[in-house]
Amino acid sequence: MRETQKRVSGKLYFFIALAIVAVSCVPARKYEDCRSSLVQYQADNFQLKTDQEQLLDQINSCEEQIRILSRDVEWLRRDTAQLNNSLKLEVQKNKQLNQTYELLLQKNKELLADNRYQTERISTELSRTQEQLIRKEDELKKLEADLHLLQQELQAKEQTLDVAEQELKRSTEEMQVSMKELEGSQEALAQAQKELEVQQKQLYELQRILKEKDSMVMALRTTVTNALLGFADQGLKVEERNGKVYVSMENKLLFASGSTAVGTGGRGALQELARVLEANPDINIMVEGHTDDQPLRGSGHMSDNWDLSVLRATAIVRILLASGNIEPSRITAAGRGEYLPVDPDSTPEARARNRRTEIILTPKLDELFRVIESN
Repeated sequence: MRETQKRVSGKLYFFIALAIVAVSCVPARKYEDCRSSLVQYQADNFQLKTDQEQLLDQINSCEEQIRILSRDVEWLRRDTAQLNNSLKLEVQKNKQLNQTYELLLQKNKELLADNRYQTERISTELSRTQEQLIRKEDELKKLEADLHLLQQELQAKEQTLDVAEQELKRSTEEMQVSMKELEGSQEALAQAQKELEVQQKQLYELQRILKEKDSMVMALRTTVTNALLGFADQGLKVEERNGKVYVSMENKLLFASGSTAVGTGGRGALQELARVLEANPDINIMVEGHTDDQPLRGSGHMSDNWDLSVLRATAIVRILLASGNIEPSRITAAGRGEYLPVDPDSTPEARARNRRTEIILTPKLDELFRVIESN
C-alpha cells in the first residue's frame, strides 16, 4: 500500500512539472520580425497543444488513481465495520462467559456443602471456562489492535485521497491557465497573420511603384538621349544616377565666360529638352548652376560665383518655360557655386568640366509617398 502511495505521488509530481513547463508566452514586433514571429507563434501553438494532451493524460491517470484509492477506502471502511461487529460479538460473549462464571461460582458454593465430587467437576469446568475466557480476552485484544491498525490505514488513505484531489484541482487550474494562454497565442497569431498580409500587400505595391519608376527613368533617359543626340559632341551628356536622369551641359554649350545669356547652340538643346519635358508631365525638374573655383571678376549685379550660378540656373528655367507648356511648379532653380565640382583638380580642363549646368529629372513619387504614409 505504501508503494502505491509512492507511485501516485511520483505521477502527481511529474504531472505538476509537465504542467509548469507547459506555461509560456511571446509578443508581435516590427515588419522585419513578422515572418520569424509567425513561425514562432506556430511552434508555440503546437507545443501548447502537445502539453495540453499530456496534461489531459495525467489528469486521466490521477482520476484513475483516485478511483482506486476510493475503492480501497471503501474496502477499509467495510473491514472496519466488520471488525466492530466482531468486537461487539466478542464483548457480548465475554459478558456471557462472565455471567456463566458467576453462576458456576455460585453453584460451586452450593455444591461444596453437598458433594466433593461435584465440587471437583465444577472446579475443572471452572478452570476450563477461565482458560476460554483468557483466550477470548487475547482474541479481543488482537481484534482491537487490528481495528486500530485498520483505522490508521483508513486515515492514511483519506489523507492520500485529499492530497490527490488537491493535486487534481491544481492541475485542472493550471490546464485552464494553459488553455487561456493558448487562446491568447492563437489570437496573437491570427493578428500577426493579418498584419503580415497587409504589409505584404504594401510591399508588393511599393515594389510595383518602384519598378514603374525605374522603367519610367530608363524610358526618360532613352527619350532625352535621343532628343539631344545632336549635341553629344558639344559638351552635353545624359546619364542615370540614383534613380534620376542627369542632363549635364558644359558652359561652352550654354554661356560665355561670366555671362548669364544662353548661346544659340545651348538654346536649341534646351528647346529640344523642353519638348520632352512637356510630353512627360509626371517629371520634376531641378536646374543646378555650377561654376569653377576662380573668383568672379568685374562688378555689377553679381558679387560672387553664388550669384552667377543662380542666375544661370534661372536663365535656363526661363528658356524651358518659354519653349514648352511646362507647369512652373515642376521646376526648381538652384545655384551651387564652385562647391560641388566634378573634378577637384586646378587644371584648365578640370575647371572647364566644373563650369556646367545640370538638369536633374526625377519621376514624381506621390503614389509611393501615399503608400508609405498609409503604412
